[in-house]
Amino acid sequence: MLPLSTHTRTNRLPLWGKNILIGYATRYGATREIASHISNVLRSYGANTTLSAAEDIISIRDYDAVIIGSAIYHNNWLPEANELIESQQEDLSNKPFWIFSDGPIQDMPPGQHWYPPNLKPLMTSIHPQDTALFAGKNNPDTLNINDWLTNPDLRDNPNDYRDWQDITRWTHNIAQYLQSQPTTTTHPTK
Repeated sequence: MLPLSTHTRTNRLPLWGKNILIGYATRYGATREIASHISNVLRSYGANTTLSAAEDIISIRDYDAVIIGSAIYHNNWLPEANELIESQQEDLSNKPFWIFSDGPIQDMPPGQHWYPPNLKPLMTSIHPQDTALFAGKNNPDTLNINDWLTNPDLRDNPNDYRDWQDITRWTHNIAQYLQSQPTTTTHPTK
């Protein structure tokens, strides 16, 4: 595992008191692992993070910032991530938020600013601070029968293509941005 940060744990960490939601939609767990890594990096800066599956999120109002990620299947986000953004449009337009996608990206140019087609219509009313497109992980032994039948390229190609340094770097950029933003939510005293 990569070192998360050079900060020491004190009450003076750059994101102390920031309440950040990291929501994700995953089919086989790789996106949850990325979201968990993002959460750990932000905690190393002192942030309070909540890691949650997209379908379990009811409201984002109590958060200073939001990060939402989804696996890519058939060139789109999973429905539960798309539905989360649709249902939270108003609140997302009033706070800093980021989106990330992960999946089979070998055909996309590096650094591509990419929105899944099913999310593009929403991007006219909400504007994420940044988006990231990360390579995914493939384990043919875990594919459900539908994915196994419709994705022959995945059957014989087990590999973890995720670049943890790239994910960490992207998360450090989020932390740097949030350092300059006021905390807008209240938190219980610890």
